[in-house]
Amino acid sequence: MPIQSIILDPRAKPHKQVLVHDTEAAELEAKYVSQMLTQAVVFAKPHGESSDGHQLCVLMEPHEIVQRACDIASLAVAEFRKRGWLVHTANIDELKPAD
Repeated sequence: MPIQSIILDPRAKPHKQVLVHDTEAAELEAKYVSQMLTQAVVFAKPHGESSDGHQLCVLMEPHEIVQRACDIASLAVAEFRKRGWLVHTANIDELKPAD
């Protein structure tokens, strides 16, 4: 992920005061997808029955796992917004000290 450094006070001793932050960040949906994918190694889907009546399963294809995780995350975040569970936080420009 790209990062950016901002020198807050170049005269500060013994070291310059530097703020380092990511210039790209994962949206909430992406964070949820990442969490789901760490547990998705063996996602399976139904695939008929055996001759004794037991359900058979096959592993989901990687693109199916990613799509399902993205769909779940998208729905979850939309519901969070609907319920007012997400709040705005300050951006980097709002956090910089005034000149």
